[in-house]
Amino acid sequence: MKLINCLKLVAHWPIRLTISLTYFVHGIGKLPHPAIIDNFGIPPVFAYFIAFCELSIPCLLIIGGITSIRLFNIEDFLTRLGGLLIISTMIGAIIVVHNSAWDYRHEGMEFQVLILSCGLYFLLRGNKV
Repeated sequence: MKLINCLKLVAHWPIRLTISLTYFVHGIGKLPHPAIIDNFGIPPVFAYFIAFCELSIPCLLIIGGITSIRLFNIEDFLTRLGGLLIISTMIGAIIVVHNSAWDYRHEGMEFQVLILSCGLYFLLRGNKV
């Protein structure tokens, strides 16, 4: 039981790291080429904003998880803000890019819903593991 209690303290890290890596790869790919997003009918200013959000999410989740600053509970705020940005970007991506993927026989919507639910977890739980 002691091992399980010790593992509870770090159980959130695999989720934090995989979500962070996923968003970093997607964000860095959009940064030099905002025209990719322009193909979806989004103005270029939104392309930079989306890339900024996708690059901010890893920073917020990782810094929120490791920071020891207890001033105003900032680490919890950073994690929740990361969750809010995940939800915002995924809802936007589902509406603009993946709206035809609800048919499971083609590309499916499982990945988008999974990422969205992880964002909801971080928004609601923060650093309370």
